Order: sequence, then C-alpha cells, then structure tokens
Amino acid sequence: KILLLNGQLIDKLVKFIKEKKSTKITRITLALFENLINFENFNEMVVLFGLFPILENMESEEQKLDDDELKSSVKNLLNNLEKSVKILSSFERYEQEIKTNKLLWGPTHNESFWKKYCNKLEDDNYKLIRNLINLLDSNDPETVAVACYDIGEWSRFYPDAKSVIEKLNGKYKLMKLIDHYDKDCRIQALSSVQKVLVKNYKVLDTSNDNKDKQDK
Repeated sequence: KILLLNGQLIDKLVKFIKEKKSTKITRITLALFENLINFENFNEMVVLFGLFPILENMESEEQKLDDDELKSSVKNLLNNLEKSVKILSSFERYEQEIKTNKLLWGPTHNESFWKKYCNKLEDDNYKLIRNLINLLDSNDPETVAVACYDIGEWSRFYPDAKSVIEKLNGKYKLMKLIDHYDKDCRIQALSSVQKVLVKNYKVLDTSNDNKDKQDK
C-alpha cells in the first residue's frame, strides 16, 4: 500500500476517474481507492486532488450508472471521505499537500494564504520550508513552479525568510531554475528570486505572480 501513496500517481488516477474513459477503468480505480481508505494520509491526499466533487457528480448521475459495483464504491468513498473534507483547515490541507510531494495550483497558493499562515512555517525547525525547497528538485514542472511561487510569497511576509531560504540552499536552487526547460517554472523562479533578493517587495513587478491559477 505504501508504494501507492505517491502524489503524482494518485493525481493521475483521480484524473482517470474524472475523464470517464471506461466503466471498467473507473470501477477498478475506485475499488483500489476503497482498499486505501484511512491508510496513512490517503483520505487527505485524494481530497486535495479533487476526488470528492467528482464522486458527488457521479452520485448525482446515479441513474446513468448501470454498474452496481460502481455505485457501491462511489457511496462508500463519499461516506468515508466526507469527514476529511469537513475537518481539514486551509493550513492542514497545505501540510497534507506537501506530504504528497505533488503541488497543484489551488486555493492554498495565493497571497492571502501566505499573509495568514507565514509564521506557521517556522514550526519544527522550518520543516515545511525544508520540504518545499526539496520539491524544487521535483521532476514535475507544476510542482516546481508552485514551490517557487510559495517560497517567494513566504519571503514577502515572514521577517527572517530570506536568511532561512539562503541557509537552506533555497536561493541557489531558485536561481538555477531560471533556466528550467518549462516556461512557467522559469517565470515563477525568476519572480521568486526577485522577492527573495529585494528587501522592499512592493517595488517589484508582480506581473508574473500567481494570478488566476488558484481558480484552476
């Protein structure tokens, strides 16, 4: 089971379900998810990747489902995931997302989130920031781009962020990413480096910041 708790894998499986490529693939994937319910941070992971509204939509179209096994899986997963949807605060969602090693543009990646929670990232000797900087080495371009954005935003609002980021080798990694093959990674890396280097971030051209991506 532990091998299946991979953020990129779970994200792809959720997308398979959303795309409804075939009833067989959907049934098998949902059955797999049922076996993983309540295992470590699986519940929180699939909630973060948007499984719950997909299941709700499938349930509302129940009359179109002619597969009893599929109907049963949908109901079972909804019942088990409902608590996770209600319990997680924004910051708890962010912590769970970091644990998946897969970052997606969403509501925890914006200015208001970082204004509110920037101080919480100093907990446990900056553990989350250390993990975030490690994600700059990810093979997934979206994860790298989001990590760049988050580090830049944290440096704007947390007083000692710039020195912490430099000590943890974050500034060096960000500067290397300015030459990344992915365009969005290059844009977010450059923006983040500017935020880390410039003391008064208000003078920065923030046109490259995360604008509408949190709504995607």
